[in-house]
Amino acid sequence: MSSALVPSSALVSDRPVSGTPVPEAPPVGSPRVTGLVPSAEQASDRPVSGTPVPEAPPVGSPRVTGEIFERKSRLWHPFAAVEIYHTDNVFNSPKDKKGDFALVLTAGINLFAGFSKEGLPKIETASITPGGATSTRLIPFFPGRVKTYLGYKADIERYLRYSSENTTSHAAEGVLQYNIGRGLLLDISDQYLKTHTLRGSGLSGALDKYYTNHFHPSLSYEIGDKTLLRFDYTHFLVRYTEAGDDFRNRSDNSLSGYAFYKVRPKTSVFAQYEFVDIEYDRSVLSSSSEQHIFGGLRWEVTAKSKGLVKAGYGLKKFDNPALGDSRDLIYEAEVDHHFTPKTSLTLNLSRRTNETDISTTNFMTTNSITALYSQKFTAKITGTVKLSYANDAYDGLLTFDNETKKREDNLFNTDVALRYEPKEWLKLDAGYSYTRRDSNFAAFDYTNNKMFIRVIGSP
Repeated sequence: MSSALVPSSALVSDRPVSGTPVPEAPPVGSPRVTGLVPSAEQASDRPVSGTPVPEAPPVGSPRVTGEIFERKSRLWHPFAAVEIYHTDNVFNSPKDKKGDFALVLTAGINLFAGFSKEGLPKIETASITPGGATSTRLIPFFPGRVKTYLGYKADIERYLRYSSENTTSHAAEGVLQYNIGRGLLLDISDQYLKTHTLRGSGLSGALDKYYTNHFHPSLSYEIGDKTLLRFDYTHFLVRYTEAGDDFRNRSDNSLSGYAFYKVRPKTSVFAQYEFVDIEYDRSVLSSSSEQHIFGGLRWEVTAKSKGLVKAGYGLKKFDNPALGDSRDLIYEAEVDHHFTPKTSLTLNLSRRTNETDISTTNFMTTNSITALYSQKFTAKITGTVKLSYANDAYDGLLTFDNETKKREDNLFNTDVALRYEPKEWLKLDAGYSYTRRDSNFAAFDYTNNKMFIRVIGSP
């Protein structure tokens, strides 16, 4: 991501997409216009891993050349985008669909020192994920002493007819890395999001506004040439703004430890243990704790192939003993392969437990897979196709429309986009997005077709 803070989708949704995006991808300022190139990300170029996540809506200059900005300073890069899209189902309703046009204005800035514009850190979170993080963030050592990064992005979404759905979302994040020496590296990151869930999620179908803060210090210790130990702490705060949603307000505290061992110059095996304490402000939903044990492999064999795969065992234990314990297989995988300099494919696969958005249920088990194919046709024209599938299985019975059973949703998403770059600092996007949710409760089914055009300036 050359300049954006967080993909729109991540901003506006409760769910992780990983990538991404993603069970239903979240919007940052708009019902997710395209899962392919989230506004924030697009306004910046920074790739986002992940999968659409359970909940996710779309989101989406004065003529100044990048050359002028670069001469003044390589430490700051502003970006802006203007997007217009049409959706045939504003409220993601199963029947009586309402269509509308929307305008999304995106603006932001990244300030950094030590990092490259193309290599800014990625912080991917979702409000429904215990501990917040939707993917494993790798923290490589570097030869210098200090690296810093600060970023801010705003998405302003305005509908032509349904002004009640207008939103403004904000994202701010920062990273400080300090190479202490003697094999020690300190990394401190923080991310603040003020956004909303996907329309049609939960029971009400309303757009629920919330904010989160993800604070994450990490200490890595390199022992010789082959062994690395890493210790993480995370505090994740989730707050919904409406009184009817406050049963979802919570604070998560997690501790994690990694041990990496290099088996080849660019290939490592690792083990990870994680403990997450999930505390709800109210007793409508039971607080709980989770323990995760993983074994994994990470590689970057050549410039063509890199990835991370980990799998293990998860235990969820509720404070309310009547709910019992849950034990299950959990995993995460991200593989990025470049077949040629012009053709690439990224695959993301995950299985995890997520916190519920329905007060009568206990939690969700989410399985997701996303494939992103990119083809560079010419030096200035690139096409992308993204296919994603997510399954949300709720634990606990739900009674709705005279039916009582466990709810299960299947979400399918297809995004097709074309990008034209007439200048290094100017990008033009056009695309189409199709989303379908099939639920075992017919009242939660919907389809959504979106078409968009976007102009991005990123000096």
